[in-house]
Amino acid sequence: MNSAALYVHIPFCLKKCSYCDFFSVENSGRIDDLYLECLKNEAVFYAQKHKIDFWRTIYIGGGTPSLLSAAQIEKLSVYFKNSCLCKNVPPLEFTIEMNPESVSREKLDSAWKNGITRLSLGIQSLNENALKSLLNLRYFQCPGNIFLSHSLIHHKMNPCFDRGAISGYHFRFKLFLP
Repeated sequence: MNSAALYVHIPFCLKKCSYCDFFSVENSGRIDDLYLECLKNEAVFYAQKHKIDFWRTIYIGGGTPSLLSAAQIEKLSVYFKNSCLCKNVPPLEFTIEMNPESVSREKLDSAWKNGITRLSLGIQSLNENALKSLLNLRYFQCPGNIFLSHSLIHHKMNPCFDRGAISGYHFRFKLFLP
């Protein structure tokens, strides 16, 4: 069987950060379903073009993928599972990036119920002064918000870890701050 890795870019952020080199645009937090349809069509196109039987790994990055609603996370998961020749073959690893300011219980529920096996929690810094230098991120990523997100993930994901549904999560820190 022919497999491949799939990277899906969600290029939307609440605010464009000056230090970020990834393509992204500011968005009020509502992502149109038409963008998801385009992602689905592109995944199907490349799967057919390269005769891909299943996606070995899927990584949803950005931007801020956690701006997607719980329903949109489900929709994307279903799209990608059905985009290959062997429908519903789960990837070995399925990751989504989430930021502390936009993670929620509903989004975590949707993630694990729809086959996402790994979370990547984006944290700019745990230092208040460093956060103040990063535009207005202090409002979104205060250390209390980060620890609240960690607590929510830990509480929500423990049963998933026990059943093997979630393989892990990790924190992404910015190493080079302006």
